[in-house]
Amino acid sequence: MCIRDRSTVVLYLAISLAEAGKKVLLIDADLRKSVMTGNFSIPVAVRGMTHFLSGQATMRDVICETDVENLDVIFAGAVAPNPAELLGEKRFAELLKTGREEYDYILIDTPPLGSVIDSAIIAKSCDGAIIVIEAEVISYRFVQEIKAQLEKSNCPILGTVLNKVDVREQKYYNRYYSRKYGRYYGYGKYRKK
Repeated sequence: MCIRDRSTVVLYLAISLAEAGKKVLLIDADLRKSVMTGNFSIPVAVRGMTHFLSGQATMRDVICETDVENLDVIFAGAVAPNPAELLGEKRFAELLKTGREEYDYILIDTPPLGSVIDSAIIAKSCDGAIIVIEAEVISYRFVQEIKAQLEKSNCPILGTVLNKVDVREQKYYNRYYSRKYGRYYGYGKYRKK
């Protein structure tokens, strides 16, 4: 499986939780450059977050059922000229409050931290964040800046995902596994005692 980006990471996490029997709402809050709709077959134009946040739709109007049992999605909707302003409004906090009553998990796909303020605004309303780091692209210093941004938002960091790792180079994989599990290599083969 090739994990392409942070949106794919959050989508697969949402699917895994839903398949484990949890009721999940996935919110596409990347109001500037959404890619989430490409992961679903959408027969008609759907209303999304921008419609809800601007008062053009209700929460029920923007929740879409998926073919994955227990997984609902709110897509980003039309590109907004003022995403940070919309996300900072009271309606976003109300959406999360109402959603917490109905869903076990609410996962939010956000724009990348550090490039726009949207994610930091969203983080203020979240119970935690997972940082997705692209291997060989994102520097240690930049990750520290992102961490500081989340800490200013009082959003606990639940963990990180190292993404787009080229395992052919065996730079990350073998170093860790050979130290930790090296003596167990070949566990799938029959060995005579």
